[in-house]
Amino acid sequence: MQRKWVMSQNKEPSDWTYLNQSEYACALASIKEAGEYIESIEKTDLAEYTKEEFETLVLVICNAMKAHGVIPF
Repeated sequence: MQRKWVMSQNKEPSDWTYLNQSEYACALASIKEAGEYIESIEKTDLAEYTKEEFETLVLVICNAMKAHGVIPF
């Protein structure tokens, strides 16, 4: 069974099985930038995203994580 992770529920790195502290910090840093992008396009429902909007969201997250250290995948 795959465990579902919700970042807002567990804020301690020790609660994350698959991320070390550095990767966890990068993931948290990417939340801000992803949120800014989501606000800029004024869509919160992923089902309403165009292919280009979704691709951009993924790139925003990956760019933010790389800028802060590493991409854990």
